[in-house]
Amino acid sequence: GFLTIFIPCGVTQAMEVTAIATGSPVQGALIMGAFVLGTMPLFALIGVATARLSEIWQATFSKVAAYTLIALAVYSLNGVGVVLGSPITLQKLARPVTYFFSDERFQGGTVAPVVDGIQRVTINVLNSGYSPRRLQVKAGQPVELTLISNETYSCTVSFVLREFNIATFLEPTDRQTFAFTPTQPGKYTYTCSMGMYTGTLEVI
Repeated sequence: GFLTIFIPCGVTQAMEVTAIATGSPVQGALIMGAFVLGTMPLFALIGVATARLSEIWQATFSKVAAYTLIALAVYSLNGVGVVLGSPITLQKLARPVTYFFSDERFQGGTVAPVVDGIQRVTINVLNSGYSPRRLQVKAGQPVELTLISNETYSCTVSFVLREFNIATFLEPTDRQTFAFTPTQPGKYTYTCSMGMYTGTLEVI
């Protein structure tokens, strides 16, 4: 139970973010307590049903549960790899296939407009991910990156762009701005702290 914080469940993380955002230990405890009580009937039902399964079904259920745990472990480790910028992740391995079936082949990312010599880009932090998911900026020119959240309660509020030393946590409704100057062309991944939601900043 103590280690359930590491289970990659967006709903659970969203509830934790909601509890933390209250700034009150009492309100936070009440929110998490209500969440636990709400999930308890389903888990209890699964437990009772599992106990009454025949030996054949128990064996099958055990195998399914084992494979599920392995899949969750791979998913969790992959999320860590995404956040740390690992050269090997599930997304990068699948990219040749996903790229072929996407519109990315025919269009570039959102090109940053230049205002007063500064490339200004905005990323909307949504419950379902980041928008836009692809951005283009030019190397050697200052960038002003603005993050905007609006009633956002998912793990996307924990934003990481590791290569440019950006790691921040937004309030559910918030606006934060960061300045940096990219020097090396390449594709850099921005992601939530769990590696579930990602986007690409391309320096050209």
